[in-house]
Amino acid sequence: MGQSDRGLSILVIDPDPAFQAELRSRDIADAQISVLAHTNTPRDAQADIIVVAVDSPAGLSLVAELCSRPATPPVIAIGGAGFDGKSLEQVLLLAELRGAALSLPKPLEASELTVAAISLARTRRPVIPPDAA
Repeated sequence: MGQSDRGLSILVIDPDPAFQAELRSRDIADAQISVLAHTNTPRDAQADIIVVAVDSPAGLSLVAELCSRPATPPVIAIGGAGFDGKSLEQVLLLAELRGAALSLPKPLEASELTVAAISLARTRRPVIPPDAA
């Protein structure tokens, strides 16, 4: 999955400054977390897992855009509130319908997010038979 000696590479795209600060303050042994706001999202972002906040229509659109690209790693949608008359549950379901591999409600601890990302990466990793190595 493109992992290095530093562990799993997770790109979190979330405009919430408090959540960004929490993620940046955590040192997680098995993961390297990068944090960006939606407006700073590079088109060629490299990561093993991409996490996108879906608290707005722009977040849902970003999930759909990322998941439509053939080489994009798995996407996890996170959300703390619904919008446009939709409940949080509806928004998270819409994210999965747009291609997110997993959706998680906030509040969410950095360690919870990391555990979910590591678990998702392990389930997505191709199994190589021992005699093929």
